[in-house]
Amino acid sequence: MQEEIALSWLSAAEPLWAGHSAALTARLAQPSATRLTEEQEALALGIAARLVHSVAKLLPLASEADDIWARWETSGLPASAALAPALMARVEEFRWLRQQPQPPPPAFAPLFQPALTGADALAAMPAPDAEPNAVETAYLHLRVADGLRTNAIGQPLLLPHELPSASLRALLLDIAAQDLALVGSGQGRAADLAQAIDAALTGPGPDPIDGAAWAYHGALVAADILPEAACAAVQRRDWLAVVALLGAQFGTGFSRIAAAMLASSDAQIIGALSNLGVPATEAGPLLDALADVPGRPDPARLPAASATPDQDTIAAVTARSASLRGDGA
Repeated sequence: MQEEIALSWLSAAEPLWAGHSAALTARLAQPSATRLTEEQEALALGIAARLVHSVAKLLPLASEADDIWARWETSGLPASAALAPALMARVEEFRWLRQQPQPPPPAFAPLFQPALTGADALAAMPAPDAEPNAVETAYLHLRVADGLRTNAIGQPLLLPHELPSASLRALLLDIAAQDLALVGSGQGRAADLAQAIDAALTGPGPDPIDGAAWAYHGALVAADILPEAACAAVQRRDWLAVVALLGAQFGTGFSRIAAAMLASSDAQIIGALSNLGVPATEAGPLLDALADVPGRPDPARLPAASATPDQDTIAAVTARSASLRGDGA
C-alpha cells in the first residue's frame, strides 16, 4: 500500500519537471549552444514590454496593456518567433552604441573643404541668420530620429514601424486576440479590432530612423560628398552616421544593419564600407569598435520574417482568441 502511494506521488510530481528536464536535455546535448547573457535577456524583455504597450495604443482595447503584458510575461509571447529577430537586433545595436564614446558634433565645412585661417576664415563664416545647408539639416534630423528610439530615462525602444510588416501584424493580432480572451468579443469587438489592425498596417510608412537615414544619404549624394562624409564619420567614430549610411545604401533597417555588422567578419565589413567609397585603409576604427563587443555571433544569422499570411483579419483575431482561451488565458 505504501509503495502504491509513493508511486502515485512520484507519477504526479514528475510531469511538473518536464520543462526543466527538457531544458537540461538541450543544455547537455549542446553545451556550446548560444545563450543570452543576463544583460541581453533584461534588455530584450524591457524592449518587448515597451513594444507591446506602444502597439496596444494602436488598438481599441477593452483591457489594459499592463494586463496583457502581465499574462505574456508569465505564459510567453505568442508572437515570440516573429519578434525575436527584430528584438535581438535592437538589443545588440543598443549594447554596441551605448558602450562607445559619443563623437564630437561634425564640423561639416572643415571635413569637406580645405581649412581656412585669418581673414579667409572670417569671410567664410555664415551669417548669424543663415539657413543650415541640406547635409547639416539631414544629419540633425537623423540625430533627432535616433533620440526618439529611447524613452525619457534612456531605455531603448523598438518602435512599431521598425518591425517587418509580418511581425507587426502578428503582434497586433495577438494583442487583439488576448484582449478578446480577457474581456470577451461582444458587440462586434472582433470586427472593430480587425479594422484597427488593418488601419495600423496601412498607416505610417517608413520608420523615422530609416527615413532620416535615407534623407541623410540622399543629401550627401546630392552634394557629391558621400565617400568623404563616410570616411570622416568612420574616423570620428560616429557610428550613428555610419550605420545610417550603410542602411540606406543597402536598403535595410537601421537595427538590422547594425546587428549584421556585429555578426560580420573584418573582410565583410571592409566590403560593406567600400560601397560607400571608404577604402580598406580607413576601416580601422570601425573594426576596432566592433571587436570590443563581447559575444558577437559567428556567423551572421538574421532570420527573415515570414510572408504575411493571406487570411481574413476578423477570422484571424477570432481564431487566435479561441486558441488563447483554450490555453487557459
